[in-house]
Amino acid sequence: MSQRTSTLPLFAASYQPPPHGYDEFLNLDGSQSQVRPHWAFMSEVLADTDGAWAHAQDARIKGLLRENAVTYLSDGTKRPWELDGLPFILDAAEWETLEAGLIQRARLLNLIVGDLYGEAKLLEATLPQALAFANPNYLLASCG
Repeated sequence: MSQRTSTLPLFAASYQPPPHGYDEFLNLDGSQSQVRPHWAFMSEVLADTDGAWAHAQDARIKGLLRENAVTYLSDGTKRPWELDGLPFILDAAEWETLEAGLIQRARLLNLIVGDLYGEAKLLEATLPQALAFANPNYLLASCG
């Protein structure tokens, strides 16, 4: 991650990096700040000083989500889905670490669901049966 790439775009003159912690956008090295290599392709977009692209993108995304009634449930409440128009960019090494963890968790969840609707060994020893049976999304008829 010590690679250097493009210098700061114009908008970054007023950019204030987080006072404590890691900055996803800038590589802060002493007195010089450089855009991290995996953000370099966004330099033109981020150089839009009046924010026209960002505002247009934000309006377009919000409009599509609203028109298509994209929502999610949180604590039983239906909420509108929100999406940031600026992507969260990871470099290859960060993605590899994240990917390994996501694969591990997906395998675990598949094993748990497979067991809950199959042999149900987890319900015999590890998980309280009431935890599964009380959930309205648990499909008892699908077991076996």
